[in-house]
Amino acid sequence: MESLMLDSNILLFSWILFTLTQLVFLSIVWINYKYVGKLNRTPSQFPKVSVLVPMRNEEGNVNNLVQLLTKQNYPNYEIIFLDDHSEDQTWLKLISQQWIHPQLLLFQSDPLPQGWLGKNFACHQLAQKARGEILLFMDADVIPDPEAISSSVAALEKDTLDFLSVFPEQIPQTSYQRKVLPLMDFFLYSFLPFPLISKTESPAFAAANGQWMVFTRKAYASIGGHEAVRNNVIEDMALARKIKSQGLKMNTYSGTDRIQCAMYPNDEEMKVGFGKNIFAASGYSGITLVLFLLLLIVLFISPYLWFIVFPLGIINIFIIMGIRALLSKRFHHSWKESVWLHPIALLNGILLALHSIYLYKKGKATWKGRNLNSIQHSQL
Repeated sequence: MESLMLDSNILLFSWILFTLTQLVFLSIVWINYKYVGKLNRTPSQFPKVSVLVPMRNEEGNVNNLVQLLTKQNYPNYEIIFLDDHSEDQTWLKLISQQWIHPQLLLFQSDPLPQGWLGKNFACHQLAQKARGEILLFMDADVIPDPEAISSSVAALEKDTLDFLSVFPEQIPQTSYQRKVLPLMDFFLYSFLPFPLISKTESPAFAAANGQWMVFTRKAYASIGGHEAVRNNVIEDMALARKIKSQGLKMNTYSGTDRIQCAMYPNDEEMKVGFGKNIFAASGYSGITLVLFLLLLIVLFISPYLWFIVFPLGIINIFIIMGIRALLSKRFHHSWKESVWLHPIALLNGILLALHSIYLYKKGKATWKGRNLNSIQHSQL
């Protein structure tokens, strides 16, 4: 009898610790929910902004992107496109758009030097051609509304920032993407207290999204620009850490309702993109990534299994659903795929992570037709 009581007490104590751990993550999400701002201001000054867009095999995005960028309500900006050796009709479509919008500045990339990633070299060249006081790097699949540039400059001005990054609202194209893409927000907003990004100088608390990054020219130059991260697959995070290490001021905003992004037109491209990023984000450490995946399974999937024999586990499921519900409300995730189908969604994400390890280990990690494994080895 005493042994049974002891076992029951150990089980209850373990459950309490488990639940408190989950509540820590719920608290982080709640803090981020309240703290992370939206872009909704107008600047009082209008320094020249250089909008810098690297393009590789983006023929499907050219026309729409040009229309969106030329309709910005900001009065003082230039738009520069650089074609990064596209293998499709990207360059021809850019030239066609320049006939309609002669203010567009178009360039073709120099040959890719050894030790550089294509996007990083493209951004490096774009920065050299820019004439603005503010450098705005964006991806070709971003969908900015007419106030995107203006409100970004306003945020930079309001917080007196050297660097601002926006996490666009991700637009899924398929049911599979509706399950997987929200996991980006789930990981980010559950594990990183965003107030520490702007309120501490530690590079450990840095975050950025390369889909929309805004630098003052002085800050960009002081960290060495993209040349300083020439071979880094996760170059946005590397740039953010360099901003922090230089003692410069940064912050992040949510792009919800202002800046959206349709990252992947189909599931296959999404698998390639996640395959490129996930293992790289772990520092190319299989052990680190597998341990993280085990943590996710224990904290955010296992309660769906053991609550059947331990009824208090329903509380743990409600905590998980609370996390996903907050993120769904804040970032317009699908309620069905994010909240009700959370275990399935997370399992899909775990499989993508394991697939990312496989791609790098087998030398098959690619992006836009370029193999990434030589870059990986140069970072180890």
